[in-house]
Amino acid sequence: MSEAGELVLSREERLALAEHSPEWQQMATLWATAKALADPANNICPDSVRGKPGAIFQMLLMGRDLGLTPSQALLQLYVVHNRVAMYAQLMRAMIYRAGHKLEYKERNSERCVLRGKRKDGTELEVAWDLERAGQTDADEKGMKLTDKSNWRNHPRAMLDARATAELARALFPDVLVWASYLPDELGAEVAEVEDNG
Repeated sequence: MSEAGELVLSREERLALAEHSPEWQQMATLWATAKALADPANNICPDSVRGKPGAIFQMLLMGRDLGLTPSQALLQLYVVHNRVAMYAQLMRAMIYRAGHKLEYKERNSERCVLRGKRKDGTELEVAWDLERAGQTDADEKGMKLTDKSNWRNHPRAMLDARATAELARALFPDVLVWASYLPDELGAEVAEVEDNG
C-alpha cells in the first residue's frame, strides 16, 4: 500500500492480473481515463466532477454497466452525494433502446402526461403538473420544487423530467436498474435543464 492508501502493484503483478482478468484491465483503463478527465484544466469535463477522478470513475463504470460510451456517461450521468443519477433524456433513450414505447398525452408548461407501454403490452400513465410540484415536500432549505429557479425558468422540461423518472421507476425498472433518479431528486442544484422542444 502507498502512503495515500492506494494499492501499489509491481509491473509484473499488473501484467499477471491483466492476463488473467480482463475485467481488472478494464477497471485500470477506466481509472486512468477518469484521472485524465479530472484535470482541472479540462473544460470538456462537467463542472460538477472536474477535479474529482473518483466521481468520474464512478460515472464511467456505471455508464459501462448500462451500455453507454464514456462520453455518454460523462454527459448524461450525474454524481450526487456519491450516488449516480441520470438525466431524463437518457432515461427515455434507454427505454426506447430496450424496445418499449413512450407517448406524450399532454406536454406544456403547466402539465405533462406521459404514457409508457412495455413490449409485453403492460401500460402505465403518469401525470405531473405545477400544482403537484408545488405541493411536493420542501427540501432541507424549505424550498418547494416550484420555488427553485429551474422550475420557474423551465417548467415544461422539469415536469417532463419528473413524469419520465416516475414512469421509468414504475414501469421500466429493469431498463434503468440503479440509475432511476434525476439529479435534482437526489438534491443536486442543476443549472442546466434539457428542453427538447
